Amino acid sequence: MSVQKILACAGALAAAVCAPAAVAQQGGTISFDGKVTAASCEIVGEGADQTVTLPTVSVNALPAEGATAGETPFDIQLANCSLANNTDKTTGSQSVTAYFTPNANVNTTFGTLLNTTDAASGGAQNVTIQLVNGENDQAIDIGNTVPTDESSLGNLPAGQFDADNGQVTLNYLARYFATGQSTAGEVNAMASYVLIYP
Repeated sequence: MSVQKILACAGALAAAVCAPAAVAQQGGTISFDGKVTAASCEIVGEGADQTVTLPTVSVNALPAEGATAGETPFDIQLANCSLANNTDKTTGSQSVTAYFTPNANVNTTFGTLLNTTDAASGGAQNVTIQLVNGENDQAIDIGNTVPTDESSLGNLPAGQFDADNGQVTLNYLARYFATGQSTAGEVNAMASYVLIYP
């Protein structure tokens, strides 16, 4: 057998041996971890579902991407919060916050709520709703990483409760946020949230 044929066979053999390894590296495993806590709070005030009415503003207030207008305060009131029944939470305090979940109504580029009224139905264009932490006036990036502890809350407002005080109020602002030159029309949006205990 010639040297060329031997090299060709060796190359083919190497390719056959190496191919499975390359395929195997295209997969892997993902591990998930979390915690279920006995801590709990009851949503009170206006209840779990509420409507926040923003003021009517001019298109001139929303001339370009990033412009905001019509800040309106709202809150989520919690009561009957109880500590987790475990060794590290039977004393001290526990934090709670509302996590706004990502869904089809979220503009993932800006972390804002899409206008659910389209142009054909008279909806304003290039206008979304931005949620803001009412404690520090920082915008909330809806759908951002789920907080796993108090250090990863980001701009989400969190309240503390303990065995003696089971009431918490989470304060927010809602405002129009322009994604471009706005047009006149209706603006409607919806946010879904769950209470989490980081």
